[in-house]
Amino acid sequence: MTRVHRIAQHDVAFDVRGASLLAATCIFLYLRTFLLPAIPLAVQNDAVFFFEHAKRMVDGQVPYRDFFEFVMPGTDIFYAILLRILGVHAWINSCLLILLGVSLCWILIRASKHILTGNGVYLPALLFLIFIFDNARDATHHWYSTLFVLAALLPLFKGRTLSHVFAAGILCGVAICFTQTQGAAGLVAIIVFLILTRRSVTELWKQLALLLLPSAGLVGGMLLFYVHKAGMNSIAYALMEYPRLFTAAQYAYPTNFGGASNDFTGLSRKLSYVLLYVGVPCVYVACLYRLVRVKQVLRASHSDNVLLLTLAGIMLYATIFTGPSYHRLCAVVAPSSVLLIWLCQQGAKRGKLVQHILWGLSLFFFVLGPLRMQLLHRYVLNLPTGRTAVLAPDQYELFRWLGQNTRPGEAFFGYLPAAFALDLRNPTPLDNVLPFQTTTAEQEATVVQSLQKDPARFIFVPKEQPFDDHNRLQLYDSFLNTHYHKLQSFSAGAIWEKVSVENIAIKNGTSQ
Repeated sequence: MTRVHRIAQHDVAFDVRGASLLAATCIFLYLRTFLLPAIPLAVQNDAVFFFEHAKRMVDGQVPYRDFFEFVMPGTDIFYAILLRILGVHAWINSCLLILLGVSLCWILIRASKHILTGNGVYLPALLFLIFIFDNARDATHHWYSTLFVLAALLPLFKGRTLSHVFAAGILCGVAICFTQTQGAAGLVAIIVFLILTRRSVTELWKQLALLLLPSAGLVGGMLLFYVHKAGMNSIAYALMEYPRLFTAAQYAYPTNFGGASNDFTGLSRKLSYVLLYVGVPCVYVACLYRLVRVKQVLRASHSDNVLLLTLAGIMLYATIFTGPSYHRLCAVVAPSSVLLIWLCQQGAKRGKLVQHILWGLSLFFFVLGPLRMQLLHRYVLNLPTGRTAVLAPDQYELFRWLGQNTRPGEAFFGYLPAAFALDLRNPTPLDNVLPFQTTTAEQEATVVQSLQKDPARFIFVPKEQPFDDHNRLQLYDSFLNTHYHKLQSFSAGAIWEKVSVENIAIKNGTSQ
C-alpha cells in the first residue's frame, strides 16, 4: 500500500484509535485537574485574571473602561457567558482545561492524518498532552488563540479552495479576538503559504480577500464596540502602547526557568524549558531543509501540508518574543510535535527507534502524572465557589484565614486566586500593583484613588522579592502605611487591615 493510500485511509471510517486516545486524554486531564472523587483544584496562574474580569462583566462592568485589560477581550467575554449561565464555581476552570486539552489533541490528530502514517498519527497528540499542555495547565487566552489558529489550518490541509480559505479567515479572526499577536501570526503564516503555493495571481488575490475580510470583520466589529464603550484612547493604550511596556518588563524580569526548583521535578522542568527554547526552532529549521531536499519525492499536497504547518509553527513561535515565559512557550509549540514525528518517519530505522522511545516515555508519564497528583496531600476547603482543593499548605492557610474573616461580595485587593475562590470583589480597576515596570505611576494613582472611594477591609501585600524596584509604588506604600496596618503574616505575604479614622489621626500625629 502506498503512502498516499495509507494517509487517505484515515478519513474513510470511524477512527477507533483516535477516539480511544481522546477518551484517555479526558481521563488523564480529569485526574490532573480534579482530586477524586470530584474536587476541583483552585484556580491558579493567569487564568484567574480572566475569571475575575468575567465576574466584573457579569456585574455590568466594561473592559478597558471599568477595568484594565491589555489583550483582546475574547477570553473575558467567553468566561462571562459561562459565569452568567453556570454561576461562579471552581470546577468551571478544571472542565475548561479538559475541554481545551481534548480539543487541541483532536486537532493535532486531524493534522497528523494529512502528514503522518501508521500509529505515528497519534504520537504527536500524546507528546503534546504529556510534555507540553500538562506543564502549562492554565486556561488563558494563549491556549484559545492557538486552538483556533491550528483549527484554521485544517480546511487548508484539504485544499486551497475559496471556501476553505474563507473558513480559515474566520477562524484566524476568532484567534485574534483572544490574542492579537498569535491570531495575527497565524494569519501571516497562511498568507505566506498562499503566496508560495499560488497557481495564478488572480486566484491569489481572491484567496487573500476571502482570508482577510472575515478576519477584519470579526476583529473590527469587536474593536468598534469597545471603542464606543471605552473610547479610542483607552483601547489604543491598552492594545498598542501598554503591551510594549509589558514586553520590556518581561525581558527585564530575571529568568529562573519558570520558577522551577532544584529538586527532581524542578530539574525536569528546566530541561523541558531548554529543549523547548532550543529544540523547537531546530525542528522547524530541519523541516524546511528537508522540504527543500526531498520536495521532488513527496506528493505536492503532502509537502504543502508540511510547509503550512511549519510556517504556522515558526510564526507562532515568533510571538514569544513579545513576552518570554514558560507558559507562553508551551502554548505556541504544538505544531512542532507533529513535525518532529514527520522528521522521524523520514529517518527509516533511526527514526523508528526515536518513535519507540517517545512512545515509551509518553506512556510512562501518562500513568505517573495522574497517580502522583492523586497521592499528593490534599487540603480541601468549602468555599463560596464550591468545595475546592489547594495543594500548597501556605496557600491553604491564607484561603482558610480569609474564608473565616470575609464574606462573599466584600471588597478585597491584592490576591486574585483568593478573591475568585472566596467570591470577593476587587474595588479597583487593576488586578494588582507590583513594584515593577508593569505598574505605571498613573495606574498606581488610580488604585489609590479607588481604594479611597471604596475601601477594602483587607489588602494582601506580597512578600518582598530581591528584584523589586523600591523606587516604585511609593504613593501606594504611603497610603497603606497611613490607612492600614499589618494584621496577619503568611509565607507569601501579609494581610493588612484598614484602620479606623481615629487611629489614622493618631498615626498621623505620631508621625509628626
